Amino acid sequence: MAQKIVFFYNNFINIGVHKNINKTESKKIHLLNLYCLIWYFFLTLHVFIDFHNIIGFHEKKLILLNFVFILSLVVSVQALQYYNHYLKARLLFTISLTFFIFFYSNFVDNYKATFLEFFFVFPPCISLIFFNKRKIHLTILVISFCFLFIPNLFFQHYPKYIYNHINTAILYFSIIIMISYFKNLNSKNEKALEERTQELETINNFQSQFFINISHEIRTPLTLINGDIEQLKNYEYKVPQLKKIQQDLHTEVTKITDMVNDVLDLSKMETSNFNLNIKSISGTELIEQLHASFETVFEQKKINFTLHPIDYNYLIDADTIQLNRAISNIIVNASKYTDTDGKVIISLTKKNDAIIISIEDTGIGIATKEINKICDQFYQVKNHINDAGGSGVGLSLTKEIINLHNGKLHINSEVGLGSTFNIILPLKETLPLTSIINHEYIKEVNSSRYLPSLEAKNELFLVIDDNVKMRQYISNILNNYGYTCLHAENGVEALHLIAKNTIHFIVTDYMMPKMNGLDFIKNLKKQKIDIPVLMLTAKNDTKSRLDVFRLGIDDYLTKPFENNEFIIRIENALTNYKNRTQYILQKNISIEETKETDNWISQVESYILECSSNIQFKQADIANHFNMSISTLYRKIKSSRGLSPNELVKEIKLQKAHEILTKDHTIPLKQLALEVGFQHTSYFSKMYENRFGIKPFIKKVTPTSIS
Repeated sequence: MAQKIVFFYNNFINIGVHKNINKTESKKIHLLNLYCLIWYFFLTLHVFIDFHNIIGFHEKKLILLNFVFILSLVVSVQALQYYNHYLKARLLFTISLTFFIFFYSNFVDNYKATFLEFFFVFPPCISLIFFNKRKIHLTILVISFCFLFIPNLFFQHYPKYIYNHINTAILYFSIIIMISYFKNLNSKNEKALEERTQELETINNFQSQFFINISHEIRTPLTLINGDIEQLKNYEYKVPQLKKIQQDLHTEVTKITDMVNDVLDLSKMETSNFNLNIKSISGTELIEQLHASFETVFEQKKINFTLHPIDYNYLIDADTIQLNRAISNIIVNASKYTDTDGKVIISLTKKNDAIIISIEDTGIGIATKEINKICDQFYQVKNHINDAGGSGVGLSLTKEIINLHNGKLHINSEVGLGSTFNIILPLKETLPLTSIINHEYIKEVNSSRYLPSLEAKNELFLVIDDNVKMRQYISNILNNYGYTCLHAENGVEALHLIAKNTIHFIVTDYMMPKMNGLDFIKNLKKQKIDIPVLMLTAKNDTKSRLDVFRLGIDDYLTKPFENNEFIIRIENALTNYKNRTQYILQKNISIEETKETDNWISQVESYILECSSNIQFKQADIANHFNMSISTLYRKIKSSRGLSPNELVKEIKLQKAHEILTKDHTIPLKQLALEVGFQHTSYFSKMYENRFGIKPFIKKVTPTSIS
């Protein structure tokens, strides 16, 4: 009984509440419903008492009519709330309440001279709660105040010594003022709490995005390192190749070191443990060296990278390494946010006793409201490029370094037109430019194939990744197995290439600018383009994996990865795709049936996953669960996945084992096999190696000694 009462109460006070209502409005709706509930109760109680005390039929008839009239008003209030006419509901309730207090206290004999007039304190209080306009508050306050005092002057319900106008007015307004005060105080507190909650939520989002992006940034270089180390094994006695691999390893390790150093140095600056190695250096030479070192990067992106001629040798006191680092961060950003055929211009000029290093680009620009925030720690402007990665540390570190040099950083920008970063540093001395500083740099050339190429194949691969070296690395692996590759930096470029070429397989990253991997796959599905896809990414969280698997991709591999596993996954996906296509053609299966099966197959896979630990689980169990024959089950699964039902069961079990191993390397091999429904570890190990190209490696845990 108590549960039913609670259920009724919860449903009653939630009349008119829906998802898009904010907390404040929701509270007002709940409160008005509660008032209506109280009104229902007292209305019923008064009718019962009056019917019991009054004998005359005519009087009972009037009471009943009155009951119906008031009940219809209360129901109307809730009906208006139900249909989202909240303002009308509140006005109707407030006006009705005011009218009934006036009517009953002056014209109904049973309620005259019962001090019912003091209920006129309620309409102004209710107005303060329900309405935000001061005009409404004042109007209801004046009407209620007049209804409280004026009728007694005419009807004289109370003697003057009982109904003292001055004392009553003081009491009346005291109550109104107190309620108004606490209502305003509560509103301020709620607003402050809401702002604080939003602030904490924003900080939490920044932190979450920061660690996600850092993971993405670190995993890509690690993948390249891992790949180069694998190649190193094949060239122990070949010095030229060994030297190239060692250079690549050094480059990628340096990237990781720089990212970690940025975070560490930023924390050191906050605790005053960061020291600069200040000495007199040539600002002119520093800028020309930076321009020379970045020319290759801008050439690869086809961006016009210009250094304005510098007429003098400007000497400054600075830490060469740290200042170089600060300016490099700005140049890297200019490259990152400027599209192909854009411009980036560096200039060095003198103004009074300072030099101005200016980096101007024609990139995407920054909104005015964001300019004061972009140098905050971990802050990143919301745009399609930042969504693909980045730590939000670079500009924060840059600003701190410039401040330590007694300099200033000024930023001017306009969305769509570009940005200008001006670094102002104290000038020590101006000298004539006695010689032109030339700097040689070596352009990177595409590395030759590390492994002997196999026989060329007909399949054309599309490799999509925003990292140039990652695209080259993946292509090298595929080239060695006879596959030809096209490259795209993001999903937009990839769709253009697919429209112009016959692509047989796609390897795509998840986090990319302009169009990420998830949106790219959605576009493929919308355009009904059927190409096998392997998602290769640093994102290894379950949600990301499920999001892309729901779209029907063929496989998902996280960085860093083993080359053998990468190739075996691709060959398995290609084989399954060919089997699926061939089976559909042989059986003359329609597109509509294939689409229905694709929507259904996820239910089958979920069911198999639930039963994956069952050693006796087989295709007959699936057929029985979905009420279909084994032949129909075979037809549906084969047309959707290119696998027989038993092969699909084995595939899902192995995928589950792979995920368990990724999360816990210490799990015993026997336990792992049993968790995915394999009774014999030797058979499980063989199946796992055939599927992923590696054995199910289990780390041994050394027992901790107790001293």
